[in-house]
Amino acid sequence: MVFDGLESLSLLHLAKKTDLDRIIIADSLSKRLNVCGARIGLILSKNRELMDSAFRFTQGRPYATYLEQEITAPMVGDSIQYVLWLSKQYQKRRDTFIKALQSQMSIDVQIPEGAFYLMLKLPITDTTKFAKWLLTDFSHKNETVMVSPASGFYATPGKGMDEIRIAYVINEKDLAHAAELLALAIKQYNDIT
Repeated sequence: MVFDGLESLSLLHLAKKTDLDRIIIADSLSKRLNVCGARIGLILSKNRELMDSAFRFTQGRPYATYLEQEITAPMVGDSIQYVLWLSKQYQKRRDTFIKALQSQMSIDVQIPEGAFYLMLKLPITDTTKFAKWLLTDFSHKNETVMVSPASGFYATPGKGMDEIRIAYVINEKDLAHAAELLALAIKQYNDIT
């Protein structure tokens, strides 16, 4: 999933032919095909020994339910057009959220070139406390917004303490409203802390 007219490339496109058997691609269909909650994915490699081992492993382990397989199997066979359409939808949602947020406050946003989420650096030192405050103490016209502190997405201790992760998976109108609420909450939070 890529935005802004960029070309989607994988390691298989970039690697030398002699290195192809050293590349392992693990992918989640729940993200790629927008079937959130369906715990189904794939492993892809030109390394025959690895693929044989993976196949033997899956024969003795639990696997995705029959229903999930039935839902996703037809999607995998002809998914390119759907993924292109979905990419455009997420790009519109991304742009809507960022534009609405930037119209409310001066904030620097690293614009993602793919995916359906972004990491957002806030003028707040501890976004874990901020995220809790949003749910326990903040309300504007009986509404709030929920965010994910970004520190949990980093392996480095202390990294991302001033960042949040926003998933733009809802409709554009609600995303614009969420951005307005977030901007208002940031101003209020900084006034009281």
